[in-house]
Amino acid sequence: MNASSAPRSAPARLGPRHGSWRIRTALAVSAALAYVPVAAVPAHAFGPDTHTDITTRALPGFQKLSLAAMAAHKIDNTHWGAIQTNDHIHAEQTRYHCDDADYLATGSYPRTRQQATDELLACVQTAIVGFDKAVAAADRLVDAGGHIKAAEVALGHPCTYDDRRGRAKCEVFEHLGHAWHVVEDFYAHSNWSDQADPKHGIGLGNPPGLQQRKPAPFFTLRTYSHQSTAAWKKDAAKTVDPRLTTGCVPGEYEHDGKKADCKGRINHYDSAGQKGLSKESSRGNIGDNANQAVKVAVADIERQWQDFRDELLAKYPGRGKKMICALTHDTPTDSTCG
Repeated sequence: MNASSAPRSAPARLGPRHGSWRIRTALAVSAALAYVPVAAVPAHAFGPDTHTDITTRALPGFQKLSLAAMAAHKIDNTHWGAIQTNDHIHAEQTRYHCDDADYLATGSYPRTRQQATDELLACVQTAIVGFDKAVAAADRLVDAGGHIKAAEVALGHPCTYDDRRGRAKCEVFEHLGHAWHVVEDFYAHSNWSDQADPKHGIGLGNPPGLQQRKPAPFFTLRTYSHQSTAAWKKDAAKTVDPRLTTGCVPGEYEHDGKKADCKGRINHYDSAGQKGLSKESSRGNIGDNANQAVKVAVADIERQWQDFRDELLAKYPGRGKKMICALTHDTPTDSTCG
């Protein structure tokens, strides 16, 4: 998190990846962009705006600068909120976006249910790693004597998110951003909370909708962070509905390192002759699909923030409360966080 770098995104994919979910809350976005010049927000920024909206609504206790460091779409030409980082420096890896976990029980689908579940669990693992790293980085917020480290929590200049060590507060936010972006994208890119188009039969362009209204059980990051990889994967796999699917993104790198071949598979985007599954595509216009995806994503980030706070309090007794205050307050001190 030292040297700034330009966002790494393939121009041809920028529009679809950053496509609109159509559901935005102006007040929430305004709060998260409190110190972001309006002119800095590009016209295609609906997708990032929705990540900002979801994260902002889930973190009501954050002060303005801290909230922007976590949630803002853009701070200046080289800085953004942590929730946006996966779209900047991990744009082409499915495990950072919960893509390519696609399956449809047709009897001849080119992927098995197990392959789809394995891709999903790779996405969950990315979120668990982010959770674990954020917990570890929090140790540098407050010293062994219980005093907040001013240099580690300062926000006098923006955080730089580039997967390198930096100020402790920025590092905690970056790792949470990695984890929470995965969670938010899952609801945007899957059929978890949506419904199929009732005007058409079930098929590649119209997979079934699960119409769930609660967060997915396999994103219990705190619980799984205390288990072996084999143990949590076995548990998580049991909770995966066999009808669950996300969409395939052409050319994106799947968890085995190979580029996705989406021929004959459920699409992420709208394409010629087939509607996409993502809420950024026509699927979001069916019923209340886009809005429901946002609602469940907000509920899940609320859960993730609560679980993260609980972990800090448990892992760092006597210091955890100050750590939480240091993350939510713009200029935290021992007296204001006492």
